[in-house]
Amino acid sequence: MKKYFMIATLALIVSVGLTLLSACQTSEDTNYESYVAVDINPSYELMVNSEGKVTGFYKTNEDALVAMNEKTVVGMSIDLAVVTLIDEAEQQGYFKGDEKHVLITTLAEDESIKNRVEAKIEKKIQSYENEHQAAIELSKDHQEPNAFEINRSVQLQVSIGKLRLIEALMAFEIELTYEEAKAMSVNEIMSRLSTHQTQLSDGLPKNYQNMYQAVIARRYMTFRLAKVNLIAALAQSKLLLEPTFYDDYLKETSLTKTALVDLYKDYQNDLRLIDTTSSITAETEINQMILLDTVIIEKTDALNAIDLEIKALFDSYHQEKKAQVITELKAKLVLRTEILDQLNERVYELIETNYEAYLDYYIYVNFEVKLLTSKEMALEYKAIYETHNEIFKSYGLSIEGFEALFEWSLEEQMNTIRNQLLTQIQQTKETIFELKNSVSVRINIEVEMRKQHGSN
Repeated sequence: MKKYFMIATLALIVSVGLTLLSACQTSEDTNYESYVAVDINPSYELMVNSEGKVTGFYKTNEDALVAMNEKTVVGMSIDLAVVTLIDEAEQQGYFKGDEKHVLITTLAEDESIKNRVEAKIEKKIQSYENEHQAAIELSKDHQEPNAFEINRSVQLQVSIGKLRLIEALMAFEIELTYEEAKAMSVNEIMSRLSTHQTQLSDGLPKNYQNMYQAVIARRYMTFRLAKVNLIAALAQSKLLLEPTFYDDYLKETSLTKTALVDLYKDYQNDLRLIDTTSSITAETEINQMILLDTVIIEKTDALNAIDLEIKALFDSYHQEKKAQVITELKAKLVLRTEILDQLNERVYELIETNYEAYLDYYIYVNFEVKLLTSKEMALEYKAIYETHNEIFKSYGLSIEGFEALFEWSLEEQMNTIRNQLLTQIQQTKETIFELKNSVSVRINIEVEMRKQHGSN
């Protein structure tokens, strides 16, 4: 946790530097042990010391600057400070309608500190609700941020919590951009998220809603992991097979090979899929999909396991254990083909039930490239351009250059790897044949020499 807290702190320092330029910051000192972000639409960041007092107070958007103007909460206890900010937002009309959404993000070096801070805030908000007869819908976010989330939050000048809400909404609204979402209040974002989530399960009997959500979650993960793992594995293979491939590029960007691959993995992991599945009401269809999902995940795991074994054989092959490896390698490749065939059978069953996301999954598993030209992929890439451009800029990369680095033809790459394997096998056969010939020639020469020696 400490590592993430330090990263968040560094990001906050950068954020504060940006905020200072717009005169949104008031602070007395930097003595703190926890960080709290409050998002309504006015958004604030507070630094809290070991006594639970606010020692730093930052107004991170224009609404915050207007709402608090010259006011500050420095010196207040953290719970009173949060309630003060909520009350100011209420008085100035930032809550629309009956819904009052407040997002609290808490980070601390120690779990007990974070829990203590959150408990104080919750207790104070409950008292505020009772006193004012108001219902506050409090959402807590204390998942440790990664470096890329911190980077995006700093550049967008929003809290980690609001960034995550924005990106969750982007998963449903493919055309939504960061700039548009940034201008939305937390109340609006959460209301729209709630609407989308309700629509997903609309029409399902109560006892099947959880089942349906489980299917959606597993399908989402299966599709995404298939795509991410495949392309990331190809990137890794490219680095292993052609270690000098990226050298010039890496020198230009001052990144290590590992950092570049990690950056690419994060890029893929940040993709959001469009879920257009209609409501399902039939019990048999749901149960069938759950069963097929389970089988597909099992077969995918088996496929990944066999790929690891093949890689191990590759390593053995390169370590001069060539003769012993060939037979086993052929057997593994046959087994891999069998597993892939079994996987495809299950995917075909899902395709027949119009489970459209698995059509994309099938295409990726079979290393076909026609998906890249489909309407869905075009929409997804449009979203990628809109939602990830800032990451690449921060690394001194253009998104075009970054994609060009990795977006080779999947089919071509797999053929290349397969052909290299076949070439190596053929070379081994030729080497063995040459050795046999060499031994045979030497034996024949020795026999002739002995014959000649005997005749003399």
